[in-house]
Formats: sequence, structure tokens, C-alpha cells
Amino acid sequence: MHLKAIEAADETIKLAPDWAAPYYLRGEALYKLKQAPKAQTSFDKAIELGSRDEILLSNIYVARAANFMARMNNRSAILDLDKAIELNEDNVYAYNARAMILLDSGQIDLSEKDSAKACELDRSLC
Repeated sequence: MHLKAIEAADETIKLAPDWAAPYYLRGEALYKLKQAPKAQTSFDKAIELGSRDEILLSNIYVARAANFMARMNNRSAILDLDKAIELNEDNVYAYNARAMILLDSGQIDLSEKDSAKACELDRSLC
């Protein structure tokens, strides 16, 4: 399934190399296949290309942050999550992920604040 997604993204990139979405989707598939360095390259390209759709761009930052977290680079993950929230203050995934990193780093008060915001946005996280 993920390999087919990569193939589809690659075909779309051939047709529209300046469109961020297929790079993002390819990055997601590579991330799920535990190919973090290749996923990083795709996410970086998607962010470089940007998007007028701030929700999409916010989600790309969250995806790259997850990739950073998988590679134990929480500092970069936090920066991406901050950017994701700046672009879309209702991005529940950004708040939830940032809360986990903050909790792991001992920043309990900040973690609780992000957890509360995530809960406010999605009651299933409460």
C-alpha cells in the first residue's frame, strides 16, 4: 500500500514538480515504511515549495516533526510544531505532539497547557 502511494506521488511529481502535496504524501508513505532520511527529504521539499493552503502546510510541518521525533531530534520537532500552530492554531496534532515532547523533557506546565488545548479541539484526547 505505501509503495503504491510512493509510486503515485512520484508520477504526480513528474507532472507537477512545483506542487507541495505529492512530496508530502510521499514523505508520509516513506515515514510509515521507516525510511526517515528519505521522508525528511520529501518533507523538506514540500515545505520549500510551500502552499497557499495554510492547513496543508501546517500538516506538512506536523509530519516532518513526527519524522524528527522518530530520529530523536526533539528540538527540530518543537520548531516545526510551533510553525504548524502558527499556520493553523486549530491543528490538534501539533498540540498533542508538542505536549508529548514537553512532557518527556520535564516541562510539565507547558505540556499540560498543550494537552488542554488538544483536548479542547478534540474531546477524544481528554
